[in-house]
Amino acid sequence: MRWVVGAVVLLCVAGCNGVIEDPSAQPRAPGTPGELDCADPPEVGAPVPLRRLTARQLEATIADVLMQRASYPIADEQLLGYRSNTSSGLDTTTARTLMTTSEAIAEMVAPSVLADPACVADCAAFVLDTIAAPLFRRPIDADTEARFRALYDAGVAAEGPAGGVRWLVSGLLQSPRFLYVLEATDATGRLDGWSIASRLSYSLWGGPPDAELLAAAAAGALGDHDGIAVQAERMIDDPRFLRGLEEFVVQWLSLEDLDDISARPDFGALDPATQDALRREPVEFLATHIRFGSSPAVLLTASETRADPALDVIYGDDVVAVEGEVARLDPARRAGLLSLPGVLAALSHAEETSPTLRGRAVLANVLCRPPPPPPAGVVTTLPPPMPGATTRERLETHFADPGCSSCHAAMDGIGFAFESYDWLGRTRELENGRPIDTTASFTIAGDTVSVTGATDLAAVLGERRDVAECLARHFSRYAVGVRETAGFDCAVGELADAAEGPMGLRGMVVAYVTSAWFVKPGLPMEGE
Repeated sequence: MRWVVGAVVLLCVAGCNGVIEDPSAQPRAPGTPGELDCADPPEVGAPVPLRRLTARQLEATIADVLMQRASYPIADEQLLGYRSNTSSGLDTTTARTLMTTSEAIAEMVAPSVLADPACVADCAAFVLDTIAAPLFRRPIDADTEARFRALYDAGVAAEGPAGGVRWLVSGLLQSPRFLYVLEATDATGRLDGWSIASRLSYSLWGGPPDAELLAAAAAGALGDHDGIAVQAERMIDDPRFLRGLEEFVVQWLSLEDLDDISARPDFGALDPATQDALRREPVEFLATHIRFGSSPAVLLTASETRADPALDVIYGDDVVAVEGEVARLDPARRAGLLSLPGVLAALSHAEETSPTLRGRAVLANVLCRPPPPPPAGVVTTLPPPMPGATTRERLETHFADPGCSSCHAAMDGIGFAFESYDWLGRTRELENGRPIDTTASFTIAGDTVSVTGATDLAAVLGERRDVAECLARHFSRYAVGVRETAGFDCAVGELADAAEGPMGLRGMVVAYVTSAWFVKPGLPMEGE
């Protein structure tokens, strides 16, 4: 059974894993002014690639549909900084891993399926009705049902009823209809309701559509702006929104760097509850500000967070009051998302801060103006610290070379504003017994900026229009998993308007999932 099912799926999946894109659609550099007239923007959006679900999306789908915990030890591609499997074919090693994982899950699921009274009458029909459609995110057609019934019958003939269930479930989990986001358009050129349901769920929840979302697709309720908006609003308020947002935030702010304990023994030495809280807080912080419709400025300047005793060892006296579930932070020390300890810890080295990493993160992920990579042959390793020298002094000495300073002036300047936080995000006033200097002056898009400390920097960033535009760009890169084309420049402006409007970041998310970029692809696929 392993060879037959696995080989068939491998051939099918390897042949399906292409990218259907308009050859003339070239990715645009972030922040590059377009030549489009955004008063009359394009009526179509992103090209539709054939995307394979990421490992985390597969695991979330198994958890929601089959109520099983599964691990998919497979590597995902990276596109513009986010996991998105759109470009390369499926290699033999990954296909075999998918096969063995599907068999293990089928073994776990089979006993509960066989114990269900509905399995007695027609077990194949029971599995196909209750498992296949949710796994495939759309109804199965008669031909597909017939093929899977034949697989079930073969399993029964070889190994009895339990074998039939195992073969059938394993086959479903190896089907391209499960492994890939197969999207189709209707007569108007929009994605059909089933495709929109999948896009919504994997963008906002990081997992499959639930029964209500699938019912909306079946009823044709996702065919217009209002129908999609109703579901998006519901999904933002659902607990699963945290799971989907975690996937975005972890990649956007490099929180996954904290998972390498060998590189960060200082982080690994913390209590596990504190480690978990440091990773979780940025996700909850962003989710709260989306749900309450905060503006980008508030996201970057707010001095409240969820009270969590596990973070007391990090925050210390920075918490000035606790009111129910809310911790009030000293606004002179903490301001917004970028001052959260988990973010600061992820952008550090073991027992050593990194103004360069922190500054680059702001430029690339908050302003969408990433510095270019260092020229070939440039030494990027800092010299050994002189006794009593601060991190800032080491950087200023090393990057005095004009060839380095052209890139590092803004990058390190921004990073110096965060030097009052150590490598675990704790506030400090001294380094090596010397006062911390958080003053900085740098240039952003031709604007000269002078700040003193991270809270001052947060206030300056909160006033910039390009912050709202950058948030829109990054969320789109994560959600759709395709390259930006010229048409997206107009969409960015509209999404930034929404973010700065009365519904704030919540409005931006709803505007995004109802936009042409999201629902009306530039080059539709023909069928599945």
